[in-house]
Amino acid sequence: MIEIKSCDGRVLYTAQSADDVRAALEEAVEAGADLRGAYLRGADLRGAYLRDAKNAELAIAMTRIIPDTGPIIGWKKCCDGRIVQLRIPAKAKRSHASGRKCRSDRAKVLAVFNSDGTPATEAVSLRDLNFRYVVGETVVPQVPFDDNPWNECASGIHWYITRLEAEAHF
Repeated sequence: MIEIKSCDGRVLYTAQSADDVRAALEEAVEAGADLRGAYLRGADLRGAYLRDAKNAELAIAMTRIIPDTGPIIGWKKCCDGRIVQLRIPAKAKRSHASGRKCRSDRAKVLAVFNSDGTPATEAVSLRDLNFRYVVGETVVPQVPFDDNPWNECASGIHWYITRLEAEAHF
């Protein structure tokens, strides 16, 4: 269940699915609702029409999990259970949809770990067996980065914010 709450904690809308959230938000926008303070964690806003919403930028910003500026450490799972530690540079393009999987237009490979935790020098992508992550190198996607954050599986270097999430990736 997903709740849209006011800033004082009152439940404004309760939704059972992402479609219900979109419908509730669109209804709220049509009624001139002010989204300042709306609690949207877990809300899937794909397809929501928010153009005329008051404070929509703030509501959307509250769902963001990665900073717009500064470097970030990211984690990625590769073949044979290897885990890659990445540094996403401050100037890298970055995005994520409504989940915790993130993408960037480049990343520096800081370290690679075997499934038993011992260091390795490189890892092979789960998606493209020709794409390698080599310690010390900067990787970029072979297809230009897709700026649309809602295209979660689009081109980019995919990563998670925590190592645990990367380890749990299918």
